[in-house]
This record gives sequence, structure tokens and C-alpha cells, in this order.
Amino acid sequence: MFIHGKGGQRFIEETVEKIEKLKKYIEDNNLENEIEVDGGITDENIEKVKNAGADIAVVGSFIINAKDYKYTINSLKR
Repeated sequence: MFIHGKGGQRFIEETVEKIEKLKKYIEDNNLENEIEVDGGITDENIEKVKNAGADIAVVGSFIINAKDYKYTINSLKR
């Protein structure tokens, strides 16, 4: 299952609720799907999408536009 955005797009807060609903549907129906989120993911919202049930977060622009790639990637891992 995919919820996609495009490069450089701002994060849409309503996405968190959609992820939660989708995760519940997957679990309630014993499905074997992963949820991938793409669009505006940063170190400020990655934990929200993870806690909502996302399995994969695509983090393109946040890393590409960073001055220090290593620091930025590590901030996402925390």
C-alpha cells in the first residue's frame, strides 16, 4: 500500500490519520502489506508516521537539501 507525495512537497498532517486507518485495516484483515509514506517527511514528523503505522518513509528532499547529509540522516534515525 502506498500513500505518495512528490519531491519538495509539504507534509500533509491528515496523512497520519490515514496511515492509522490503513494500518488498522491491514491488521484487522490479516493482510501482508507495507505502508510507504512519501512527501514532506522530515526529522520533525517521521516519528508521527512511524507511530501511526508506516513501515517505510521516503525522505528525498529533506536529505538532498541538507547542508550536512550525515547529520540529517542521523536525525531521522533517532
